[in-house]
Amino acid sequence: MNILDLLILVFLAFSIIQGWKRGLISQILDLAGVLIAFFVASRYGVAFGSWLGGYINLEKFAAKVVVSEAEGKGLSGLLVGALEGIVPDVVVALQNILGYVLLFFLVLAAAKLLSFIFKSLSHIPVLGTLDTLGGVIFGFLKGALITLVIVWILSLLPIPRVMDFMESSLFAPVLLNIAPGIYERVFNPQQYDEIVKTINKMRDALKPE
Repeated sequence: MNILDLLILVFLAFSIIQGWKRGLISQILDLAGVLIAFFVASRYGVAFGSWLGGYINLEKFAAKVVVSEAEGKGLSGLLVGALEGIVPDVVVALQNILGYVLLFFLVLAAAKLLSFIFKSLSHIPVLGTLDTLGGVIFGFLKGALITLVIVWILSLLPIPRVMDFMESSLFAPVLLNIAPGIYERVFNPQQYDEIVKTINKMRDALKPE
């Protein structure tokens, strides 16, 4: 067992403790909240930004920023006038950004509120026990998945020091035996084989004689 194994154990223990403290309901709703917020913001952020544009005057702000930036760089009046022509595009960009960010955090806040409401149910004895037990299992699985990804990424690094840690590790080889089954489903199998071959060549080339 080396330092990498100790770090893996510490991270897994931390994930389990977090799962135990937060419970299953909070963790699932938090994860679902982020995914739903991202989806809603991606889908409706532009429309929401346009709607906000009817209540917030961004054109004046955009014009002020563009002109002051141009004048600060000592550009001629002609160039400043030309830059003023891009103000409508800047306004649209600002509306889109504002719409996306605000909508994302509004949905996230709603999910947090929902999580808080459902969490209150965990005070019921049976539900509380199931919530805690489910939280421990969920925390372990989440920690194991994150650990697997990190170890797999480390295995791709053709750095002699990292390679030594990986080879002498107790847990890394076990995780790496699991990783191909997952990553072969992410990549095209032929593409995955080519990636592995290339990485192995780099590792072999950098191995000390």
